[in-house]
Amino acid sequence: IMADLDIPSNSVFAWSFGPGTNGPWTSIGGSLENKITWDKKGKPVGTYYVKVDLTDSGDKSISTFVSRTPIIFVDQSEQASNSATFGR
Repeated sequence: IMADLDIPSNSVFAWSFGPGTNGPWTSIGGSLENKITWDKKGKPVGTYYVKVDLTDSGDKSISTFVSRTPIIFVDQSEQASNSATFGR
């Protein structure tokens, strides 16, 4: 997953996935970069949207971005063992 944004340094990314643009959201994890590795192992079969909450460490403001279309696809063969790195 990649957030291609102009971001302040020292920003924190909180990544989540969900079945629709309104969630419900399940945490993928946090990162200090605009990318994260997500392990499909054990995840339910489905098609998912991604949400990232970007916190500016300076002023503590939070910006939220949600993918317009599903960008994660998990099928039965991927449930067993597969990981993907998202971002740049």
